[in-house]
Amino acid sequence: WYINMLLAWHRQDPVSAKEIDRNNAVYTHVQNNRNPFIDYPELVEYIWGNKQQEVWKQPTAIGTVENTTFSIKPSFDSLFYYADIDKDGERRYVIKDIAGRAIRQGVFYLPYQFEVSNLPQGLYFMHVYSKNKLSKSSFFVQ
Repeated sequence: WYINMLLAWHRQDPVSAKEIDRNNAVYTHVQNNRNPFIDYPELVEYIWGNKQQEVWKQPTAIGTVENTTFSIKPSFDSLFYYADIDKDGERRYVIKDIAGRAIRQGVFYLPYQFEVSNLPQGLYFMHVYSKNKLSKSSFFVQ
């Protein structure tokens, strides 16, 4: 009975901006891991709900985002990200170092400003996923 109660609660209570912010904060400042049910709420259905017999797959058909603006503010302590397409909805991002290790990841909405002053000096790569689109950028921290 409790699984059915929790499924009903999940279906009636979508992930809020507050929960996303808390998930990002816990990842960044506390545990360095994320709650997958905040990032991928559809997982609940694949594990306990109506899609248990289906295989969950993240979207792999990725197109290129056109007309993407990605700039470093003059203060050199943050990055400002804005894309001219798919203006609605959440985006997932991953910042990787030169060795390809994920340094930071999370979810955000447009426009968004990334704090980079706490990153060590070096070259970084940023991947931003929106629906079936991918935006790739690189930046230096000096």
